[in-house]
Amino acid sequence: MPTTYLPYGAQKSAGHVEEPRPIDGPLAVKPIALYLPQFHPIPANDANWGEGFTEWRNVARGQAEFTDHYQPRIPANYGFYDLRLPSVQVRQARDAKAAGIAAFAYYYYWFDGETPLLTPLSNHKDNPDIDLPFCLCFANENWTKRWDGLDDELIYKQTYGTKFAARFWNDVEPFLKSEKYLKDSQGRPILLVYRPSIIPRFQTVASAWRKLAKEAGFPGIHLVGCLSFESLSSLTKGLDSYYEFPPLNTYARSFFGPLSPKSVVHGQYLHSRTHVHDYRQFVMMERLLRSSPSNIHPAVMPGWDNVARRPFAGNAFSDVQPAVFEEWTALAARRAQATEEKLLFVNAWNEWAEGAYLEPDVRYGWASLDAFSRGLEASAKKTADETEKPVAIFVHAHYPEVWAEICSLIEERVQVPFHLVLTTSSDADLPKPSSDWLRGFEIHRVANRGRDILPFLTVLEKTKLDFDIGLKLHTKRSPHRIDGATWRQMLLGDLLPPGGCKSFVSLFREDPNIGFIGPEDHWARIGEHIGSNINVLFNISVRLKHDFSHRDLSTGRFIAGSMFWFRRQALRGLSLATVEDMFPDEAGQVDGTAAHAFERLFSLIGERNAYVTVATNQVAGLLQGLRGDDYPLNERMRMFSDQMHVVHEASGRIALSRVDNPVPAPTEISAPSAPARSPMPETSHRSRIHRFAAGNKYAVAIYRRLPFGAKIRLRRLLGLPT
Repeated sequence: MPTTYLPYGAQKSAGHVEEPRPIDGPLAVKPIALYLPQFHPIPANDANWGEGFTEWRNVARGQAEFTDHYQPRIPANYGFYDLRLPSVQVRQARDAKAAGIAAFAYYYYWFDGETPLLTPLSNHKDNPDIDLPFCLCFANENWTKRWDGLDDELIYKQTYGTKFAARFWNDVEPFLKSEKYLKDSQGRPILLVYRPSIIPRFQTVASAWRKLAKEAGFPGIHLVGCLSFESLSSLTKGLDSYYEFPPLNTYARSFFGPLSPKSVVHGQYLHSRTHVHDYRQFVMMERLLRSSPSNIHPAVMPGWDNVARRPFAGNAFSDVQPAVFEEWTALAARRAQATEEKLLFVNAWNEWAEGAYLEPDVRYGWASLDAFSRGLEASAKKTADETEKPVAIFVHAHYPEVWAEICSLIEERVQVPFHLVLTTSSDADLPKPSSDWLRGFEIHRVANRGRDILPFLTVLEKTKLDFDIGLKLHTKRSPHRIDGATWRQMLLGDLLPPGGCKSFVSLFREDPNIGFIGPEDHWARIGEHIGSNINVLFNISVRLKHDFSHRDLSTGRFIAGSMFWFRRQALRGLSLATVEDMFPDEAGQVDGTAAHAFERLFSLIGERNAYVTVATNQVAGLLQGLRGDDYPLNERMRMFSDQMHVVHEASGRIALSRVDNPVPAPTEISAPSAPARSPMPETSHRSRIHRFAAGNKYAVAIYRRLPFGAKIRLRRLLGLPT
């Protein structure tokens, strides 16, 4: 039977969500979703684009311009809807309300009295079955055929003619008086203005609106400006507050500056001028924010990709993950809780041609709305200060005779409060460390299955410990290698150094974007050490609902030896139930099992969750920069953001060049430099190893049996790729 080809956007993702998830309980914030009404025909569009034109025509023409580019976007449950039908808005309002959204903010197109897209807004006001508050966002740009608000190819020109303030007010007043209209805590209707800075004499206009609002019986009006093109240093006067508008502008970007596009985009058409950015940078910036002004309302976006409107000349964000959107939502919602009105904006409910929508699509289903709901719920949960939480140390002691060595290191070198969780397949008596820092000790007897990986995944999921920072160790012997003990000692010496591990814990607590700290010289390329694990890797990634591509697995990196410090959130999304049956009983396998595959996935999963990996030898330099007090907070944040978001030249991945470029001390603030290591040479490294071994027939065999770290050091001495 022939297979049916489906475009990428029509294929169901491993992370597809079938049903929306309702919010459980009240929320501490009021989420407002921006709403585009251009999904029904109007005469102006018929005249300029052809009869029957709606935004769906733009959406349908989307095409992929680079590898794994999610185009076209195909709507699912609502289909290619027509907003002339009130039943569509009834369903939208029902689903939005169940997910925790407090109101829709309709873009209100008003051009000197003409209101071309008024039908959906009137439906919402007049139809009692559309059960959701709403407000207006005055979209006061020019309406052009280029979708850029400039002066070229005009459809409608924004003129602000005679008596603009009064005429505009007369048209919006019936909506503001609706019982459904969104009010602030003082009972004032909330009116958004997209580009207040381009309205002539806006302060005078705002004063006129406030006077008219009181004459209409309101206590006033709450004017909210958009930070789309505004800078914090030149905010328009006359407004009560502002809302962020990602991707154009957020409060965090006032510190970090513009987001640089990726320098390497795999598979991009040569004639494509589309800029591709990394979506994960937004949540990484949000983590660094401690607070924001009380008059700035945070905002999030589920994605952004406007190539459907601007083919081969747009802006797109890659690496969009529902889990990352969920975390961004939770962090932004916590900022919103600190503002007076507690408003949280999301761009948007249905901006399909810009790839910014919460509505369900064929590929991901309800994943975006589900992630948004989860983020809202997570923001409401009070979390203890992580500095009060002990570290959790997980050790798998398959070889009881080695436990005494690790136990001694823990006693001597762990000088922070910690819980110890020990797993073993042995019946031997394993002593508890004698340490004043020990807060809890558990032993779990497990089957000899899945090496150190399955026991770790099991206790990580089932533990009731409240921790943020963990350390994963095991009694590594690698009996198939003559250097197994040496390799173990090298790993343990790096992760539990003689000076103690306080600096590692401090880095996690001071830099919220650190996901893993691995041993020095054990940051290896998956593609060069993939062995017979490729099929198992793909099967695991599908079960965990991660769409890892061949590029991810060929250019990604992993911590060899599977011992590392980690942040619990970096491993978010692991589900034991989905992969447990993939681990075979132990039979001396040296490769090709789920345990070997998982070793290569930990860092990739962390990367998907917008966390980066650094090496133990870089911790001191990173801490030195974080603690520099000679520069303002925004300068220090910008410095680390620049280092964090440099795109790795070889792979276009997120921030991994930070591993090769330790952050400079505060006195050395500069633009990020290129990776320190030389690019891969053109000649075969195998022949160079043989030349190195010339005259000694045992040298190559010895090299193959060297500890991983020793191999790396030797290859560096020879100028070979690492």
